[in-house]
Amino acid sequence: KTAYEIKECDWSSDVCSSDLLIDLVSVSTEPTYKQKGAKDIDLLMLFNENSPFMDRDYKNTDLILKAIEIPVFANIYLPISGSGFRTKAIFGFTYDYIIKAEILNTSENVVDESVREINDVSEITERIRQYDIGAIAGIGADLDLSIFVLSVDLRFRYGFSNLNNVVNYDEFRISTVSLNLGVGF
Repeated sequence: KTAYEIKECDWSSDVCSSDLLIDLVSVSTEPTYKQKGAKDIDLLMLFNENSPFMDRDYKNTDLILKAIEIPVFANIYLPISGSGFRTKAIFGFTYDYIIKAEILNTSENVVDESVREINDVSEITERIRQYDIGAIAGIGADLDLSIFVLSVDLRFRYGFSNLNNVVNYDEFRISTVSLNLGVGF
């Protein structure tokens, strides 16, 4: 079997809680609603060639996943710091609960020499496993501006779970890279 890695992230919204264990380590959790997925997937990952989804010639097909992500990670503060400035390494794990899965099929319709794109959204939640367990690693920095703390980090998330819920079809996983900006009080 071929394992596909899906790499795409659209947007998210979260609330963060962080507790300083010692001066160099804090533990954080950020329950997050995320919409993520992949552009231009192969429909044969989820449907056989006799499926009605395979009847039309699509320009491209996108996978859209709507999920609640619950990461728990450690911020390990590095000795590379300055006045009010602290760098950090980030390591942890995440559990994702996938609420809804959709495919967005885009096709072209040519009428009188005019090309019009047609978008068709179909729910495929039953074909996608409802959970994903993954690991997080990244780097970042916190800047204490006395009124608030500005936090910036770059994270890589690797999903361990095969998300394909269709028996005897190729496995696929989700990996994302995210740039996060936060304000703490």
